[in-house]
Amino acid sequence: RTILMVLAVAWPRLLAAQASDFTEVDHIVAVVGTVAIPFSRVQEQLNLMRARGQTIPTDSTALLRLEQAIVSQLVDDELLYQQAQADTSIRVTDQDVQDAVDRAIHQIRTQFSSDVDFQRQLQASGFGTLAEYRGWIADQQRRDLMTQTLLPQLQQKGELKPVAPPDSELQACYDPGKRQQSRPAVGS
Repeated sequence: RTILMVLAVAWPRLLAAQASDFTEVDHIVAVVGTVAIPFSRVQEQLNLMRARGQTIPTDSTALLRLEQAIVSQLVDDELLYQQAQADTSIRVTDQDVQDAVDRAIHQIRTQFSSDVDFQRQLQASGFGTLAEYRGWIADQQRRDLMTQTLLPQLQQKGELKPVAPPDSELQACYDPGKRQQSRPAVGS
C-alpha cells in the first residue's frame, strides 16, 4: 500500500520530469478514417508555398488561419483519395505514375543551372537522395492521378458541384495582374 501511495503521488511528477526531457517531433492535426495527418504535412505545404514565392503571414493569427485552411484542404484531399481507393473502377498503373514522376522531376530540374545545385536543393529540402525524392513525388503523383480520375466521375453523377471561389481569392488574383498591365502611350 505504501508503495502504491508513493507512486500515486510521485507518478505525475515523474511524468512531468520525463516529458520535459523530450522534444516534440510532430503531432497529429487530423485523422481521416484510419489515416493520421501530421503537422509536418502542414509545414510541407507552407514550404511549397514559400518555394512558389507566395507570401506566408508573419502574424500568429493569420498564420493560424492559413494553417487551419491547409489542414482543411489536406482532410478534403485525403477523403477524396480514400474514396478513389475504394472505387474499383479507378485504375492508375505504375507506368502512369512513373511517367508523371519523370515529367515532374524534369520540370523541377530545369529550374536549376546544374545537377549540383539541384542536389543541394534536394538536401536542403530534407531529401538525402534523388531516389528518396522520386519516392515522395511518386506517392504524390499516385494520389493526384487517382483523385483526378475520381473528380469527373463525381461531377458526372452530380455528387460534386463546382464552387465559385470567394471574392477575396478573386481579388487577390486580379490585383497582381492589374499592376502588371501596361498600356501603350497615347499618341504613339
